[in-house]
Amino acid sequence: MNTQISDPSRVLPLLEALPYIQRYAGQTFVIKYGGSAMEDESVVRNMLQDIVFLAAVGIRPVVIHGGGKAITQRMKEAGVVARFVNGLRVTDSVSIGIVEEVLNTVINPGIVQMLKGLGGKACGIRGQEVMKGHRLPPQFDGVQSVDLGFVGEVAGRIVTGK
Repeated sequence: MNTQISDPSRVLPLLEALPYIQRYAGQTFVIKYGGSAMEDESVVRNMLQDIVFLAAVGIRPVVIHGGGKAITQRMKEAGVVARFVNGLRVTDSVSIGIVEEVLNTVINPGIVQMLKGLGGKACGIRGQEVMKGHRLPPQFDGVQSVDLGFVGEVAGRIVTGK
């Protein structure tokens, strides 16, 4: 087996990363993935390759993802108008159904499939299975108080055997 590296300059980033790899091996990294980072295929691939690398060197990555643009598109297709107050999506019972469907059947499985395709080990877990939340109070939009519906904050975790 040939173990020579054809381009020695590729070794430098690994040597620079080695102290961090040693320091954080065995630790869990929570990675928030969303927004424009989900739109560019090359950015997506590079980020997911980095996540597979982290796992390969003993760091346990956990990816928390969004899906705002895909959710807005699906709502539009369903004839539901997306409304935002102070940057938060107003989420009624119809909207939350669309949100859950897009995240649980499109975005999450897509990320898992890409990670596996890059040689990683991944499983998708729905947010409802691991987090407890509570609704946010109504928000003032500059004119009136608006109930945000199902929009909330994480209030705890659900302990599971996963």
